Amino acid sequence: MAQGDFFDTLNPFQKILEETDLGRQIAFQTALPTGSPFGQQQFFQNLYKPVFSEYLGEVGRAGGQGQQVPSFQEFLGNIDFLEKYRQAPSYVTGTRTAPLASKGRFLYGM
Repeated sequence: MAQGDFFDTLNPFQKILEETDLGRQIAFQTALPTGSPFGQQQFFQNLYKPVFSEYLGEVGRAGGQGQQVPSFQEFLGNIDFLEKYRQAPSYVTGTRTAPLASKGRFLYGM
């Protein structure tokens, strides 16, 4: 039995998780941080397409350099999703801060 066959018997769904879009989305959802507030969860769920695009770029770079192409799950394991949230602009995360002055300040001659 080849080594690849042995690992396929340990996790028979590995091939499905790597080769189908639904499988990749499931792998992505399981890699997301848990226990975060609703706004962060929405932000993380909207990251699938950009993260998958980054993965395809990584596959292209690795293939072009003759290196071993990482699996999608390996790629997800190297992503710090909380850091992506901290670096995202406030209009994307929905954490805009209100200005100190009220919008009705002109009513009081200020």
